[in-house]
Amino acid sequence: MSLIEFTNSSAISKISFNHDDGEIGVAFTANPDKYYYFQCEDVDNFIGKLEETVNANESLGKFISSLRKDGTLISV
Repeated sequence: MSLIEFTNSSAISKISFNHDDGEIGVAFTANPDKYYYFQCEDVDNFIGKLEETVNANESLGKFISSLRKDGTLISV
């Protein structure tokens, strides 16, 4: 499992990902010790989109929300 921590996001504290089982964990800044887990069919694509979002200084909260709405991330 890999972990990325964010210091510049007002919504997202950390995101973990596991290539083997397609699991994405999101910890919000309100409670950075609690992860919400999602299933993701294409973790590599998720990571690529995440990097694009971070590099463009776009909102990580909106990014996660949009992927939940379009079915890329499914709550487990």
